[in-house]
Amino acid sequence: LGAGGAQLGQSARLAGVGLDDATRTADGLRAADILRADGRLEFVHPLVRAAVYADIPLSARSEAHAAAARIVSTDGGGLDRVAAHLLATEPRGDEWAVEQLRAAARQALAAGAPEAAGGLLTRALAEPPGVEERIDVLLECGTATISVDPATAVERFAEALALATEPARRAEIVRPLAKALSYVDRPGEAVATLASVLEDLEGVDEDLVRLVECEWLLWAHFWLDDPGREAQASRLTTMAGGLPGESLSQRTALGLLTWHLVVGDTPATETLAVAGKALGPGRLFTDPGQGFEIPTLVAAAYMYCDELDHAFQLFDRGIDELREAGWVAHLIMSYSHRAHVRLRQGALLEAEADSDTAWELSSELGPTSAAWWFAFGNVIQVLIARGSVDQAQELVESTGVGDLSPDAVIFPLPRVVRGQLHAARGDHELATRELLAAGAVMDERGYRNPSWSPWRIHVAPSLAALGRTEEARAVIREAVVRARRVGVPLALGAALRTAGELETGDAALAALAESVQVLERSPGRLEHATSLVAYGSALRRARHWGDARPPLRDGLELAERCGARGLVSRAREEIAAAGGRIRREQESGVGALTASELRVARRAGEGLANREIAQGLFVTVKTVEKHLAGAYRKLGCSRAELAGALGER
Repeated sequence: LGAGGAQLGQSARLAGVGLDDATRTADGLRAADILRADGRLEFVHPLVRAAVYADIPLSARSEAHAAAARIVSTDGGGLDRVAAHLLATEPRGDEWAVEQLRAAARQALAAGAPEAAGGLLTRALAEPPGVEERIDVLLECGTATISVDPATAVERFAEALALATEPARRAEIVRPLAKALSYVDRPGEAVATLASVLEDLEGVDEDLVRLVECEWLLWAHFWLDDPGREAQASRLTTMAGGLPGESLSQRTALGLLTWHLVVGDTPATETLAVAGKALGPGRLFTDPGQGFEIPTLVAAAYMYCDELDHAFQLFDRGIDELREAGWVAHLIMSYSHRAHVRLRQGALLEAEADSDTAWELSSELGPTSAAWWFAFGNVIQVLIARGSVDQAQELVESTGVGDLSPDAVIFPLPRVVRGQLHAARGDHELATRELLAAGAVMDERGYRNPSWSPWRIHVAPSLAALGRTEEARAVIREAVVRARRVGVPLALGAALRTAGELETGDAALAALAESVQVLERSPGRLEHATSLVAYGSALRRARHWGDARPPLRDGLELAERCGARGLVSRAREEIAAAGGRIRREQESGVGALTASELRVARRAGEGLANREIAQGLFVTVKTVEKHLAGAYRKLGCSRAELAGALGER
């Protein structure tokens, strides 16, 4: 009946004896030093309990647990205690047991324990339930495990789909099955399965059909080898255009349309007008009816349209929802996306903290998981931006993935990330090969927005370094044209900067000056700092030393605030070359904190205890203490003063 939870009356009923007999037996066991002498119905030592338990034959033990489960349930015991007994029983076709295990699983899910819920439902399936109820349990089990073990979720959903015969039922099952297949990098199977179900939905509710069709279009879009892209894009525009966003299915279609618009060359204002109708009330990222993907794509659309504060708020909300629900794979992706928002804002310490968290959480998944690739791409990009190129290369080598790329569309695209890393290491031949290959894929799929698909901005300098200057200029001119059409300052400013660095004389200075001007009104400090340093460097090379120093100093200050060590070093070298005085590098204050120290210090400054911080960041208490010690030393403050010290940044 459980340590500390048994009552004499329950024990008597379980043993099938009267209360008087039970009392005498308990007294005798206490006298023999088998039960505790303080009146509690417990063994004197866990070893005694284990020995007695092991001596009970398996069949008798199973029967006893089954009887104990009913006794605990009748007496109002918690579902967790009832389920613990049922987990210890042999399958016996007991409908009541299935019902209790399902209820306990729902309770575990509500408490943010999907792995525990999956275990309970797996046991319920073994009981087993009847055919119709089995479909329900399979669905529940797949839903519980999809975020922690998507491969198992595929098996559960696939069996449910095979058992279901009614079209509406199959429509309900196929959507989560497609998600699970895509999470384990099998998007082609997801698309084919959805297409087969769509062929037989005559008479099914219009909203449900639209949801299945949106799921099909979603994974077709994210399948790199999909052959029917153009027809699907037209179908999506026809289906979603003009919808008011009044129902879940309409908002799902609008969210998908938002993403279709943002990766193309649609002006950002038009994309944002659609995005504004795509999100509804209530839960966003953990709504089982809509799924994680659509709100993620809408939040990402805000990010690529330079609405970075809005994007950050959405991903921040998603992290809170997903952490509470225990959806680990989805949490990894949301941390990765929030890291990318921070990167675009130029908050590199915060970006590194988020990308590190995503990477740590993804360590058990491996490259068969889409979430792993999202974490991989973002952690590499952040390390490059921070100037930690060698660390980024070591991380890539440690994974052993080589040139491997997933079948699904990941952003940032792995080939683009590898190209950036090759360029940062000075290997422009490899950088050009990777980036041009990535560009061919993106252009073929209609990914024309340089804010989302920036391969032209990255490949042009490598082309120029290889002596292919005219080709580089042609590539970057196209990026400038597309960036102007879309109307996003970050992409336009970066494209103009690259164009300026490939030109000479007045043309170079004009492009760089426009880049600085565009980025002054953007939300991206790092891009602004990079253009200031590039402009100052060009002025210095043109022997305008006095004019060069102000943008170089402004760029240095911004780069330091961003935490961009590589750019800081370049700016300091340029200031010295321009005859300027260089102040000492910062060794204390917020700017000297590591990403992990800042991450921990912020939470401690909010009043969280060390144990709470450790649980929230999925690290040990000892790790928290180590980072806090570093923060106290660099900030010169106590724990009580952390909030004020961090606010000075």
